[in-house]
Amino acid sequence: MSAGTSNPAYTHGHTTGKFSPTYHSWASMIQRCTNPKRFYYHRYGGRGITVCKRWMSFDNFLADMGERPEGTTLDRKNNDGNYTPKNCRWATKQEQAKNKVFACVKHKEKILKMCKKPKTTAQIADALGLHPEPTKKFIRELRSAGLVNTTLVRVGKQGRTLEVTTNG
Repeated sequence: MSAGTSNPAYTHGHTTGKFSPTYHSWASMIQRCTNPKRFYYHRYGGRGITVCKRWMSFDNFLADMGERPEGTTLDRKNNDGNYTPKNCRWATKQEQAKNKVFACVKHKEKILKMCKKPKTTAQIADALGLHPEPTKKFIRELRSAGLVNTTLVRVGKQGRTLEVTTNG
C-alpha cells in the first residue's frame, strides 16, 4: 500500500515525496501566523493576523483555494486582514506589488492621523503592528515630503528615540 492510500492524512497527495507548491504555501501561512520563532512572525501572527479555523486543515484550504497556479503565491487582498477565503487569492509578484504599495499608503495615512499629538517611533510601530525598520522608513519619507517633523528626545543603549508630529 502506498502512503497516499494507507494514511488518511496523505489522501490529498500533496505531501508524498516532496511537498507540492500548494501545500508549501499553506504550511508557510500556518507558520507565519502561529509560530513566534519564525523570522517574520512579527509581521503576521505578532500583529494579530490569524488563519481562519477552516484553513487549519489543508484539505479545506485546498477545497477553497484550489491548486496554486504556477508563478503565483498566496496573497491577502487586505494586508491588515486575516487569512480567510474572502481575503485570499493566488497572485503574481506584480499583483502583490500593487497591493504592497496600497498598504504603504495606508500606513502613511495612519501615521499622519496618529501624530497630531507627538508619538515616538516605537509607539507608531506598535500601533501599526510593524517592525520598527519599515516604520522608520515611512517616517523618513513623510519627513522628506514635509508632512511630519521629528525631534530627538532621547539617546540610549538601543539607539535614538524620535518624537514625530504632523505639520499643521
